[in-house]
Amino acid sequence: MNTRIGVTLRLTVILAVILTPATISTITVPAYAAEIAADVTPGSSTKTTDAFSPNPIEANVGDTVTWTNRDSVPHTVTSGISPQPDGRFDSSPNFNPLLAPGATFSHTFTEAGEYPYFCALHPSAVGTVIVTAGGNQTAGGNQTAGGNQTAGGG
Repeated sequence: MNTRIGVTLRLTVILAVILTPATISTITVPAYAAEIAADVTPGSSTKTTDAFSPNPIEANVGDTVTWTNRDSVPHTVTSGISPQPDGRFDSSPNFNPLLAPGATFSHTFTEAGEYPYFCALHPSAVGTVIVTAGGNQTAGGNQTAGGNQTAGGG
């Protein structure tokens, strides 16, 4: 009987030590990056804030946004305030290759912040990505310089 009480008491103490608030706050729960779909909308060459959808795009650190050109003409997805690129991401550096109809461009966001972007061919077409620190974070928070573009099948 005394052995059971001793074991129960030891387990209680062990659980209390393991589950103290200081220990709970240091437990890391893995976060999973999301894939977020966005579009260059049909007719976007004559649009402004509705040229990209959704706008704004809401993402977490570590998420990848993939834009698909749903229009019938080429576009770019270029970070910066139109018409000035800031070099954070660009589907078409030096306009090569352009984001053709049906093609996609992806960029993974590794730092929280607000990222304005535009189409360099149609500078009135603008959008924003708002990234919060709620997702996967990498040590040092370095942002990738570019993204990945794939050809589409219009």
